[in-house]
Amino acid sequence: LRSFQAIENHELGPGDSRGVDGPLHITISPDHLEISDRFVSAAGLLGVRRVSDLNHPDQEGIAYAPRTIYKGRRESAARAFLRPARGRPNLQIETGVTVERILFEERRTRGVSAVRNGNRVKFETSGEVIVSAGALASPVLLQRSGIGPAAHLKTLGVEVIYDSPRIGQNLLEHRLLMMHYRLNRPLSVNCELLGLRLIKNGLRYVFGQSGPLAAGSYDVGAFIKTRADLDRPDVEILMAPYGYSFDENDQPIVLREHSFHMFGYPLRSRSQGSILIKSADTTIPARIRPNYLSNAYDRDVTVAMFQFMRRLVAQSPLAEVISEEIAPGAAVETDEDIIAAFRTRGHSGYHACGTVSMGGPDAPLDEQLRVRGIDGLRVVDGSVMPTMVSANTNGPIMAIGWRAAELIRQGCNR
Repeated sequence: LRSFQAIENHELGPGDSRGVDGPLHITISPDHLEISDRFVSAAGLLGVRRVSDLNHPDQEGIAYAPRTIYKGRRESAARAFLRPARGRPNLQIETGVTVERILFEERRTRGVSAVRNGNRVKFETSGEVIVSAGALASPVLLQRSGIGPAAHLKTLGVEVIYDSPRIGQNLLEHRLLMMHYRLNRPLSVNCELLGLRLIKNGLRYVFGQSGPLAAGSYDVGAFIKTRADLDRPDVEILMAPYGYSFDENDQPIVLREHSFHMFGYPLRSRSQGSILIKSADTTIPARIRPNYLSNAYDRDVTVAMFQFMRRLVAQSPLAEVISEEIAPGAAVETDEDIIAAFRTRGHSGYHACGTVSMGGPDAPLDEQLRVRGIDGLRVVDGSVMPTMVSANTNGPIMAIGWRAAELIRQGCNR
């Protein structure tokens, strides 16, 4: 919590779970669309109360979603943290560089080898190497560097530096399914994203950082319980005031008819996947096995969540403006239908984590995010989470980075 508060500059002001002095701006959309208000009201009829801060620890409820948008622009980690620091004399930023392997002297890191503009280069250090490549790329880099499941690495001809069997295991993700609805009234923002109106809104954005192009993708968020006996929410739902489809090249396109969509996912997914390199050759992609919905808990919660969302759109004042469920469609009815739809037509939540987790003696990382068995090597990204967080991973990963910086500085000052 302290790290979250340290990074935040929250529009709602100070609170038990909010910060106001940090570099990362958190804002709430000032524009409340009618379709979004109807969605919130419909959820209220199912017992979901409206709250002001969706990220409060007592998080059951529905609200206009907080977002990392400031003055019409996405406030990324690069904008909030890296840009203010890039003028420091002890910081050099290299772009267009692909790291291939970590370099060692016995079990001590000495730098990395990389490719820059087609040429191989080395970056050497007497300090630490910090891997922040994400939950998919960090385990791959470690494995290709000789840190991972030794038996597997040996079959690929990779020199084993340290046997760490759990690196690449425990892949956790959120699995979601987009549900699209056609409206019988002009309540969506679809028409604002097409034709002359898109040009007008493009100008609004360029000259005033306002309008639909300055808004977040999802207006409304909700944390709900699929069973009354639960002590905390087990599902997140997000709603967007527009609908889209895909063209013949599998690229998203805005629908020309008024529509909206929503999706949801079990918060603490238990299905575990894996990621393992298939070759020592860095140009060959690793094998990713997400194993979505392989755990019975995930399937049960997914079905209950889907049924809740169907009940939500059947409530007034939302039901009377919906003419049809475009996708997945009325034919999806049984539990088996629902799971099949999530498996075949679902999406990743882009929340991968857990593949280089911290934890007890058998975990790849210790409590300081240091790689066990290796000197001078840490991992700092979503891969370090031993379990799935009960929300999006954007904020938690930034908080991990903030806390890691504190740990590194503490180590330097000893």
